[in-house]
Amino acid sequence: MPAPRASRPENPAEPELRELLRAEVAAVLGHPDAAVIDDDRPFPELGLIP
Repeated sequence: MPAPRASRPENPAEPELRELLRAEVAAVLGHPDAAVIDDDRPFPELGLIP
C-alpha cells in the first residue's frame, strides 16, 4: 500500500497530474467543470466503480 500523500515527498508534476485526473473524472461523470471533483475522495464516493 502506498504511503499517505502527506508523508511522501512532493512530485513536481503532481499538481498537473492531479488537475488532469480531476478534469477526466468530471468529464466521465458529466460535470462541466473539474472544480466539482474533490480530489481527496475515493473513486467509489465520486460515482466511479474501480
